[in-house]
Amino acid sequence: MTVKVAVIGAGPAGLAAASRIKKLRPDYHVVVFEKTRWASFALCGTPYYIGGLIDKPEKLMHYPPRFFIEKRGIDLRLIHRVIYIDPDKKILEYEGPGGTGRYEWDVLLIASGARADLPDVPGIDLQGVYKLHHIDDAVLLREKIEGENVKDIVIIGSGYIGLELAENLQRIGKRVIIPTRSKYPLTKLLDPDMGEKLANILREKGLVINYDESLEEIKRKNDRLEIVTSKNTYTADAVIVATGIKPNTEIAEALGLRTGNSGAIIVDSMMKTSRPDIYAAGDNVEVKHVVTDKYTWAPFAQEANKEGYVAGSNIAGKTILFPGVAGTSVTSVKGVVIAGTGLTMKEAYRHGFKPIAAYVEARTKPAYMPGSGKVLLKVIADKKTGLLLGAQAIGGEDAYWRINVVAALLHKRGVVEDLFFTDLGYAPPVNTVWDALVIAGRILLRNW
Repeated sequence: MTVKVAVIGAGPAGLAAASRIKKLRPDYHVVVFEKTRWASFALCGTPYYIGGLIDKPEKLMHYPPRFFIEKRGIDLRLIHRVIYIDPDKKILEYEGPGGTGRYEWDVLLIASGARADLPDVPGIDLQGVYKLHHIDDAVLLREKIEGENVKDIVIIGSGYIGLELAENLQRIGKRVIIPTRSKYPLTKLLDPDMGEKLANILREKGLVINYDESLEEIKRKNDRLEIVTSKNTYTADAVIVATGIKPNTEIAEALGLRTGNSGAIIVDSMMKTSRPDIYAAGDNVEVKHVVTDKYTWAPFAQEANKEGYVAGSNIAGKTILFPGVAGTSVTSVKGVVIAGTGLTMKEAYRHGFKPIAAYVEARTKPAYMPGSGKVLLKVIADKKTGLLLGAQAIGGEDAYWRINVVAALLHKRGVVEDLFFTDLGYAPPVNTVWDALVIAGRILLRNW
């Protein structure tokens, strides 16, 4: 008898899982239900589409839908919304262009992702106020702001999307202001000391960010919008709300699945939920953190793809365990790369560690070499054990690979000595003989 697998969501996790199942078990019937018209989409690329670096939204799909249907044998159903699930009878109901239908499944994978976390303030649903959490959002936003009538734009939020949007909108000639309730940019990634340095850098590069301002109301005033914060009032032609995301929890709540503090679905290392034969993967799950061994919500694309791969492997009968996440992330704004992994100092304290940190501002090439830049690096370790806890970096394009080195060590429970003795490559055109990471390890070694 053919095993029937139902997948909810055609994002990175859902299609990674479906593709893996069909690779291992071509005889399985795998149907993917996606409520939108997009499949295998790269949400991280939407700011660059809005800024004109990407000419067509279709390029934000890693593969066109027909690839998954024709080449991988997946029954991909776009514009199909799942409206009911009976986990005991293993039946789901859906609605699509052809009406409603029913599908009987043996295994269910929930890859429903996350949604925009909009502030609950008056005027948030006014015309001219936009969110950005899907390709359809990006298509609408680009269409609305391309004309000359939209010149002044207020972005609410100074996280990844807010900063990337600001840079791309400035590129196409828009005037942008970012009021944010945060005290510095990228608060989930950086400690205050690193955040303040980044704030100064971005200010020098022309980004107008006003900190410690809470959004209170958005009003229509003639043909423009009036944005009222706790400190100022701004007038704009458009408002983009980029205040973050939260996991889609409706399905988890309806099925009574175990959820974590974030509301996301708790899964084990096989990506199984608390109900038999139901898996979950992607931005709607909590997994273990490799440093704390506690559940955390890490909605990043690279993790969603891996979680889908693991879920698909296990559904197909090939056991693979997901080891957890370090929370590694990176962004680039105005030519500045900002990256981090593991725990911040605040998080380390909260989890019972006694963190210490090494700060390094180092050259990326020897002083005698042309094109030498600088990288600002912070590495955090536990004072009692020497266990590496996390790292943050601000610099040029090579800042992120230093964070990747620390991320690899975190996955192996590395200690300060491991960082110091890691055999990093050296040649004058690309690096210094004492890399910033090695210097940080040397500083931290003084505590033992």
